[in-house]
Amino acid sequence: MKMISRALALITFAFSANGKNLLTIIPGKRLSEVSIGDSASKLQKKGFIKDDTRQSPSTTTYMKKKDLLVRLQDDKAVQIWFEGKNLGELSLNGKALPASDNIDSFKNFFKGCEEYQGSGGKLLYCEKRGIEITSSCMNGSGVKISVIAPTEVEKIVK
Repeated sequence: MKMISRALALITFAFSANGKNLLTIIPGKRLSEVSIGDSASKLQKKGFIKDDTRQSPSTTTYMKKKDLLVRLQDDKAVQIWFEGKNLGELSLNGKALPASDNIDSFKNFFKGCEEYQGSGGKLLYCEKRGIEITSSCMNGSGVKISVIAPTEVEKIVK
């Protein structure tokens, strides 16, 4: 039964209005083909390569494949970013995310998240639920979303 559930989870897709497959988000657990806890060797088998352009402590590694960036801590994935330009390519609970560069359009989609305004932009604080949504006005990157391990949030927030 466990194998069937896992297989169904892996082949579940949502579709956008044009019929394109959407990348599925499971807060605190998964974004597309990457799960929190995946090892570097598992990601390499999926075609991810090490991203040496990011500076980090010796226990932190970054890996990248197309629009996905993964932060690994002690060889385990702890955060997964979608770096694509269109967040409408992502789905949560079977619904496509807003295809918008305005963080305000995400407030209704992610109800109950706290909003913070910082010097670099806005943050919808949903990390305790395993999701981080940021909007930066400094580098023009627009709205970005990541799935984060709740245990990592506890380390940051405490």
